[in-house]
Parts: sequence; structure tokens; C-alpha cells
Amino acid sequence: MPEDQPLFSTKPIVEEKPKRRAPRRAESPLGGARRASSRSRKPSSSANQKEINDSLTAIYQDDSGRFPDMKEIAIKKSRPFLRLISIIVLGGAALATLAWTGFIFTPGNHFPEDKVALEIRGPDHLGLGATSTYYITYKNNYSEALKDVTLNVYYPVGFTFGNSSPSADNAGHNEWRIGNIPANQGGAITVEGKNYGTLNEQKSWRVFLNYKPTNFNSDLQKSATLTTVIDSSPFSLSVSGPDKASLGAEVEYSFNVKNDGDWAPSSLQLSPVLPANFTISSSTPALDKNNRWSFSLLSPTKATSTAPSGQSLRAAPTILKNLTFKIKGKFGTTEDKTSPIKGILLLPTTPTKAGYQIAVAEIASELIKNDLSYNMAINGSVNDSDSQPDDILNITIHIKNTNAKDIKNVTVALVLDTPSVKRQSILKWPEIVDQYDGTIQGEQLTDDIRRGTVTWNSKKIPALARIKPNDEINIDVRLPIKGEKDFDLSAIKISKIMAASKLTFTDQTGTAQTINANPITITLNSDLKFENRDTVSTNPEGKEQHAVTWVLTNSFHALKNIEISADAYGDLSFAPGSAAAGTVTYAPDTKKISWKIAELPESIDVANAAFTIIINKKNPTQNTLLSKVHIQAEDAVTGKKLDFMGEEVSLAN
Repeated sequence: MPEDQPLFSTKPIVEEKPKRRAPRRAESPLGGARRASSRSRKPSSSANQKEINDSLTAIYQDDSGRFPDMKEIAIKKSRPFLRLISIIVLGGAALATLAWTGFIFTPGNHFPEDKVALEIRGPDHLGLGATSTYYITYKNNYSEALKDVTLNVYYPVGFTFGNSSPSADNAGHNEWRIGNIPANQGGAITVEGKNYGTLNEQKSWRVFLNYKPTNFNSDLQKSATLTTVIDSSPFSLSVSGPDKASLGAEVEYSFNVKNDGDWAPSSLQLSPVLPANFTISSSTPALDKNNRWSFSLLSPTKATSTAPSGQSLRAAPTILKNLTFKIKGKFGTTEDKTSPIKGILLLPTTPTKAGYQIAVAEIASELIKNDLSYNMAINGSVNDSDSQPDDILNITIHIKNTNAKDIKNVTVALVLDTPSVKRQSILKWPEIVDQYDGTIQGEQLTDDIRRGTVTWNSKKIPALARIKPNDEINIDVRLPIKGEKDFDLSAIKISKIMAASKLTFTDQTGTAQTINANPITITLNSDLKFENRDTVSTNPEGKEQHAVTWVLTNSFHALKNIEISADAYGDLSFAPGSAAAGTVTYAPDTKKISWKIAELPESIDVANAAFTIIINKKNPTQNTLLSKVHIQAEDAVTGKKLDFMGEEVSLAN
């Protein structure tokens, strides 16, 4: 019921005689005061009083003959200001809802994006190094102008920008600030450039038109794409070699580069991909340190005459059409029946990085096994592995006669090419352990590489005079690597040890045969070492505290991305200390302690970090305070990852 509406009673109105009151006032039939007539007037007649009562009865009587109880009428005060505020708020909300509903659901408020056209056209099948032209068109088919228009182009990887019309507005040649486009108007941009990339690799042009309609307060965007592929090249590559290759016998493979076009880049690279059991004995021309040939198809210019000024005149360089590269080597012992020799022709993107793969060729040779099983392992691995100064090389050579007949006059040679400083090898040859006391011979190959060869024959190992079918012979050699105390590690320029082994024998026909074992490369990484120091004491509060110091030592190669971490156990408090390099952090929720160092140069041979752990409440069943420490780092020279564990911190109960 509304708060200002009077309350009604069902009791009928009973006439009351006016009470005698003040001489000039009388009570009305409604209970209210009214003015009395003047003394000079005559009192109202009963007829008049009855007429008044009838009129009032007609007003207040309902259809059932009942009247409201005027004594029970209650009128509450109204609050027009609050009512006005409520009306304004509710009305505003209703208008906002209607406006939003109109924005979402009224088709006329949506910008018709199909009225903006954007397209890119041009060749999608390309030739390597060829020049191509692309056309970008845009048009505003809307009835209103577009403002703040900008067009951006993202070129495919390998596309080299040449020119454009109109010119771009930024240094990257890929942004055009168009401004406004009137209704039913448009424009075009032409871009020209050269295409480089790996053959048959799909790439995309991506074009974006950013704009704002004049009657629509939002930034919008239109996009277009075009997929391209370089599927032809003036360059081709072929590989030739023997269909069959005997294990241990020298074979030769040729790589031929052919140019059928009139374009010659300033530099190309040819990378031979060889199986792990193939050992290169020579290459023509010589491979670089990355086992690649880098070359140009432009012939060197020569002086043809002399100008009057005395300067030499040179003929224009000619484009070479064919170049041939050769590799000689031997296949070692393997279980594979065939072995692929592969070549990859690369177009470099920078002088130091290999770039796009523009030609590939491969040949597979059938491997003919000999009458011997012959392989080598270093530290238990027949594949390439890692080591560091002060380590020990445990070398095992295994020979087994798998033929049905004897083999005779066997000679075994172990060849180790190692880093050298001042004609001294990094290996401790005087400390070699060899039960057969093979003959050792040293040879200085270059200023940085020294070769050591150990040879065994029947004089050293009598069983090599004749090996019967299924007989086996193992030769074990233990050879230490020098450390910083007995070798100038900082002067080393090569960080690899190349291990090879070959075996010669006479077969049943009296023919001399040679077999090569699997070659192994040992990479010498940083000699990073870790030490965990713990000093126990009691603090002034009577609690046990541990002053922990983590120590890193390194004398060979710079390091980067170093992280040392451990988990703490028990009810403890951590107090940070100092770090010679990097930062030490503690995570209270996991109780993990971490020490991170971005870089540690070779000139810093010792780095440490200190912190204190206070045991708040000792647990008699707890034996370990800190877990084994996890050490991770990257050798900045070899790029190899170092990952090992350090000792834990124990509690004395």
C-alpha cells in the first residue's frame, strides 16, 4: 500500500451533537473546526444540517454503505528529493541499457568491414635470387571517409627490399601513413625486391590496413596475405662415390656445384654431412674449422692492360659454372649395412652464419664388412663425449676374429691428437698405464696440436701373431689429462682430443688389410669444481647456527648461466651473507637456496657465496640440514652444459 494513502475503517459514521465550546467555534461533522455564524445571524436550520450530512455521506460512503473512520486516517510525510534522485538514477540506467542494446543489436551501428577492400598480388612461385614485384591495393567502399589510415607490410623471411612506389615512411620500408581515404576512393603501393630462402619452404606476405571510420569511434583493421615459395634455383649439387666401400679401406667422394644461371652470390658454403664412423684423411680444398668449404663462383680478376695514368685495368670477373670438392677417408666398424654421404649447399645470410639451404644431394654406399670386429671405447662410450682437465681417459680397444679362418701379423695403433702448448701435449704420457707396454711415438702436427701414437704388434702382444676364429683380444690404456698445476690451460687454443685407431693384418689369401675403428672426439670443458663449507657454532640466543660457504673454482674456459641450488630442511631461519659474484636468494615457502651468476670470466678462478642458517628448534630425528647441491653451468667456449652434484650439509646429533 502506498505510504501516503489513508487507512479506511468499515464502521459507519455516527452523528454527534456539537459540544458546547468557545462561543465563536463549533465542531464540524468531520471533526474539524469551522467558523460559527455571527451573533446577529440566525442559527442554521435542521434542513440545512441534513443537506450537509447527505452531501458528505455521498462523498465518503462506499458501495457497501460503509464509511472511513476519520480518526484512524494517518498521513506520512513525503520525501520529494530522494524520490527525484531515484527517478534520475533509474532513468539513466534504463537509457544506458537501451543505448547499449541499440549498439549491439541495431544493424545500423555496426561498421560494415566488407566495405574496406585490401589485396596483395604478385608471383607466388619464385626463383632463388630473382627480382619480383608485388602490388598492394586498398579502397574505401563506405559512404563515409576513413581517417588515421596506416598500412603495414610484414615481408617474408629472405625477401630483400629494393624499392617501392610511393616510398615508405619508415626506415624499415614497411609502413605507409596514408592519412584519410575519402568515400569510394582508394590507392595502390608497389614493392619490388629479391627473394632468398630455403628451397620449397613456404613463406607469407602479411599486409595490415589500420583505420578509423569518421562516424565510428573505434580503431579497426583489415588484413591480407599471400603465400610464396622458392621452388627453383640456378644452383644444383651432386655427390659421387663408390657404390660399395670396404670397412677400413680408403674411399673418395666428390661434391660438384653447378650454376646454370647468370647470378653469382659473393659467397656460398658447402657442408659435407658424414656418418660418425667415417674418418677424413684429406680434403681438396681443405675444409675450414667448421668442416665446410666457403667459396665464390666469381673468378678472381686479373690485370689486362695499363691505363695512361699508370693504373692497371682489370677485366670484369667471370661467373664460374662448375666447382668440384673432394674428400678422402675410411669407414670404421659399424653394424650398418649402408652409409649415406650427404652435401648441403648454403647461401649465407651473414659472413659468420650459415643461411638458406639452396641445394641438397646424397649418395649411399654399401658397406662391406671385413673379417674382424674392431671398435674402440673411451670411458665406456663408443661415441663422442666430454671430459675436463685432471680427468682420466680409460681407453679400450676390442678385437674379434669373426671369420672362419685365422688372420695373421696383426698390428694395432692408437692415435691421439691433443691440444698442445710449447710442443707439450695436454696428456700425461709419462703416467700412461698399459699392460702391454706399447711403443709410444710423438709428433708435432701444428703449433697447437700434438699427436701421440701407441703401437702394439706380436712382439708386445703374442696373440696378435695369429688370431683364430672367434678369438678376442682387449687392449686397455689408462691416460691422465693434465690440470692447471702442471699445464698452462689458458694458452690452449683447441679444446678437443681426437682419438682414432687402426688395425692392419694379413688375410687368408696373404693380402694386407687395414681396418679403422670408430673415431671418438673428446671435448675438454671447464674444470669447474664445487666445495661446500660448513662452520657450526651457537649464537647468543643459544641456538645452533651454521655458517655455510659455497666455493666455486675454475681455471679453464669462461662460464655463463651458472646456478647453484639446494633445499634446506627443518625449523630454521635464513640469514643472507655476501657473494663475490651473482646473487643468493632464499624462498621461505620451498626452503630453496639459489646462487645465480650470469657470467664468470676465466680470469676469476675462485668465487664464493656465504649465508647463515639458524636452527630454531632441533629435531632429534633430522640428519640433514642441506640437500646435495645441484651445480649447473654452460662452458662459454665449447657451449657444452655442465651438470653435477655437490656434497650435502649434515647435522651432528
